[in-house]
Amino acid sequence: LVGVNVGRAQLIRLKCCSYGAGSSIPAPYDYFTTPDSYDGVPYSVLPRPQYDHDTLDDMIFLGKYGDAGVPLGYSGSPAAHFGDSPASAAAGGGQESMLGATSVVGALQAERRAGGGAARQDPVLGYRVLRVYSHDTAAYTQGLEYVPNRGAFLESTGQWGESQLREVDVDTGKVLRRVPLGREFFGEGCTSMDGKVYQLTWKEKTCLVYDATTFKPLKRLHYQTEGWGVTNDGAHLITSDGTSTVAFRDPETFQVLRSVDVHHVANGEVSPVKNVNELEYVRGEIWANIWHSDLIARISPVDGTVLGWIDLSNINPAGGKPPPGLAGEDVLNGIAWDGARDRLWVTGKTWGKLFEIELTRK
Repeated sequence: LVGVNVGRAQLIRLKCCSYGAGSSIPAPYDYFTTPDSYDGVPYSVLPRPQYDHDTLDDMIFLGKYGDAGVPLGYSGSPAAHFGDSPASAAAGGGQESMLGATSVVGALQAERRAGGGAARQDPVLGYRVLRVYSHDTAAYTQGLEYVPNRGAFLESTGQWGESQLREVDVDTGKVLRRVPLGREFFGEGCTSMDGKVYQLTWKEKTCLVYDATTFKPLKRLHYQTEGWGVTNDGAHLITSDGTSTVAFRDPETFQVLRSVDVHHVANGEVSPVKNVNELEYVRGEIWANIWHSDLIARISPVDGTVLGWIDLSNINPAGGKPPPGLAGEDVLNGIAWDGARDRLWVTGKTWGKLFEIELTRK
């Protein structure tokens, strides 16, 4: 296809590179139907385009990647982003994930199910940067989450006397609104659930609860450990405390309902994974930043097993701008996922950049 975007567009390019934009389409389109694979996941292109035109110009070709039907691209549009119209694609910068930022994880999960759910650790995943956004270097990021109904990030920042709860514009990094915490609080992770925002504090053993629409404080809940990361699975709050323990809590009382010990299995040896930090619930898994590491752990919510690792080494060689006395604390910390559109973002403490990424097999 002439002028189609790079990257996974080559799936189609390899199959019909001899047909340029404006060429007639030879019936019965069978040159699109040969099954193949990309990153080890089977894909195929459906035998007819979505729009039944007579040429290859401006038609959307649909296909299957693993179990999901996805748009594979537009013909005749040099700047086309997969999944968007040519017009909307031309308006934005960066690259687009054709299959979704975490589709490789979905494929690995499908492989595990096909194998009867046998215990195994997936291969370490890498990443591809799709876009780079501005991020406030004054933000000592402790929690990050994408809020679909607001189309914005929820961000919690730390440091005594400087901690805030923020709503942040995705595209510009502009802080749309903020609530300063009392000077006695050091902000930690945050999550939004059922019309409320929950924000942990570090050593104060207090969860601050807000109205998600107005950011009006509603109540305070209390716990017995340090507060580090928090996410939710739609029914429970899921928290970390800097150890290897992840707790599932009642959102009304903050009572621990159950907990799992995060552990890594290699060569038959079981090792605890400590320093579990900021959390995000992605595709039925708990994803965790590991403090002072460039790794994200993909954790089973059933028993705490590390299902696999995501290696974000060298994503931000410049680092951040840590406050005086905190040299070396400008670490990777902050995962946000848009489940509806399968977009994934990461950032770090006092980083000037926030990255939209797609996961890849290394």
